[in-house]
Amino acid sequence: MMRSTGDWVRLQDGNMYYIGRRDNQFKRHGKRLNTEYIQQVVEELEPVEACAVLWSKTEQLILFIVPRGSVDKKALWRAVESNLLSHAVPDDLILIDTLPLTKHGKLDHSCLSLLYDDHVKENGSQPKSQTGHDFWKSLQTLWKASLGFPEDVPDVAEDSLFLLGGGDSLKAIKFHENVEDLVGKPVPGLLEVILNDTIVAVCRHVIRSICPETDKDKSKVHATGIESSNVIVDTSTKYHRKRKADFLSTSTAGLTSLLSLSKGSQCFKNICSYTEPAGQQYRVISGPIQDLALLEFFSPGCKQSKVFSSSTRTLSLRQRWASDTSKCVDASPLLVLSSGEDSTVTVYIGSHSHRMQALDLFAGTVKWERILGERIESSAALSACGNYIIVGCYDGGVYVLKRSDGATHWVFSTGDAVKSSPAVDPVCGLVYIGSHDQHLYALDIEV
Repeated sequence: MMRSTGDWVRLQDGNMYYIGRRDNQFKRHGKRLNTEYIQQVVEELEPVEACAVLWSKTEQLILFIVPRGSVDKKALWRAVESNLLSHAVPDDLILIDTLPLTKHGKLDHSCLSLLYDDHVKENGSQPKSQTGHDFWKSLQTLWKASLGFPEDVPDVAEDSLFLLGGGDSLKAIKFHENVEDLVGKPVPGLLEVILNDTIVAVCRHVIRSICPETDKDKSKVHATGIESSNVIVDTSTKYHRKRKADFLSTSTAGLTSLLSLSKGSQCFKNICSYTEPAGQQYRVISGPIQDLALLEFFSPGCKQSKVFSSSTRTLSLRQRWASDTSKCVDASPLLVLSSGEDSTVTVYIGSHSHRMQALDLFAGTVKWERILGERIESSAALSACGNYIIVGCYDGGVYVLKRSDGATHWVFSTGDAVKSSPAVDPVCGLVYIGSHDQHLYALDIEV
């Protein structure tokens, strides 16, 4: 006779292989998770005597730890985060003296639930109202804790982005929950701001949500709480404006009029007028936030073409030409439209055959070809000035080639293969690229 025991097993070749308890496995953030995995990893940490994991009724993952002697909770939390998979990082950590057991010597989950309820009530009884300065400091503390920064790290810069600081979607959800706990009420739309905007924008969004009477047109917003009129949080974007002003005030010397389309359908347009400096007028065409987005520069004298008629037809594709690179092509093509007299469109593409080619889009002819030191998996990028093509290589080099003839302008050597695609900041011109040597580089190719 077989009885229901709540165990998961795998049937194979007439045998049953034990997988784990049914109540120890659940889906979290779209991935299956076993609490025994968390327990095994955490109990291997030096400061941990024993631990238990609770999946609460509110679908919160709670970690109870019996420490070995005195322990710094924040340091322990960082150790737990660094050793667990991202979807296994608990929502809260509670230190207890001993694990509660039933009369049969098993872990008492009902008692753990009561301990967690008491913990929530205790923290929930704390006052939520804060002055603007206190809220800004608390927000920075939560920001640094969510990203695993040490306590002695200076204040977070106003233009800091959560994802660029080492965060991910799961950490963003945790930070979102912590902020709502801090203010004591839900903040609609907060997660989207965390993922796409700066810490100053997060602060502004929270304050405006919990204090609707705030003047939304001002760059300084008041915080809720005691004597809120006495303290304000400075949320001005003067830093971004200064960077833009410096860039937009520069002359057009060295700039090339062109339009480029690169990996991920990123479009960059730089049309220079001979009478006005490039960048006096611009439009944001892509990017998570306006201050860090790609800019579209255009001349006031340019006229856009209009569509005079439209019709519905069946779409069909046919091959117009092909270029043989001899080996696989994993990179995405970079298309550049020159705005000179010829108005040619050039395709830049790299291959595992070490070849970097520049091809005429309409004729399919090779304008120039370079053989680099190793395989090319990186998709090429165009420099902000429009004169250079940047591409990574398996030999660890970041190659900066002249767009016109493929001649080498500069090669930066990293410690390992470069498979990532470069990202160019259209505001300052820096080139960002990662290497398998575990470093991220910001390169000034004009120096």
